[in-house]
Amino acid sequence: MTAETGIADLIVEVNDEKLFYRQGTLEYSPGLPEAKVEGLATGGSTAILATEDVSTAFGVVKFTLPLTETTAAQAREWKENGLNANIVRLSGRDSFVLLNATLMNKNEFKVGVDSEIAIEFNGSAENS
Repeated sequence: MTAETGIADLIVEVNDEKLFYRQGTLEYSPGLPEAKVEGLATGGSTAILATEDVSTAFGVVKFTLPLTETTAAQAREWKENGLNANIVRLSGRDSFVLLNATLMNKNEFKVGVDSEIAIEFNGSAENS
């Protein structure tokens, strides 16, 4: 039996800027499409039809930043860049790149001691 090392911490970069995100908030999907499988029947015979839903073939990266003047300005900039205008890189024990990434959520800043900014990018995923 061999031991494996879990993926507990990845480096996140947006437009070549390394980010410090809240531990435990990073989620990602490398852009593989969802599959649909259905059973078909005719006169007592059955067959399986499997297809890929290409409308789900995009990568997703989600994480949470602490709210600071810097992170608020970064979130505004990523949103103002517009559609398909950011590059998001994950690296470490797993890695991939989101090209043509769009910041999906609107900028919402709740002010307080433990304030956070939720970030979600969608884009074209490339495994690196």
